[in-house]
Amino acid sequence: MLMNPEVSFSDNKPCTVGFHQFDGGYRINMPCIKTDDNNALYTYDLYSLYDFKNKGVFERTVKFYHAYLKGYVVTLVLLDLDNGELLKRKHRLNISSLPCDWMLTNTDFLDPTRQKGDLHNASF
Repeated sequence: MLMNPEVSFSDNKPCTVGFHQFDGGYRINMPCIKTDDNNALYTYDLYSLYDFKNKGVFERTVKFYHAYLKGYVVTLVLLDLDNGELLKRKHRLNISSLPCDWMLTNTDFLDPTRQKGDLHNASF
């Protein structure tokens, strides 16, 4: 009879489904993130941030800087390009039933009239 060897896992780097860092960005599987590249967010790229408040939708163009995971909560760090304000948006990982009061998308994800690269080629 063959026996499988015992495999030990390090507690230093827990495996998390839905949050992966790669060279140059992150892949985050949350209902609040909708990109045309399988929910990949690239550091220093431009995105559209939609905030849903008081039955209104507010859009702003942001630059993505960083994401981090604390417990089961993912936090995105963004820069509002209009006023230079540093923003943070949070959502619970691995629970798609929680409502999103914000959404982050590619700048052309919801507006098919925008040309790819319009904002990416601008200098800031």
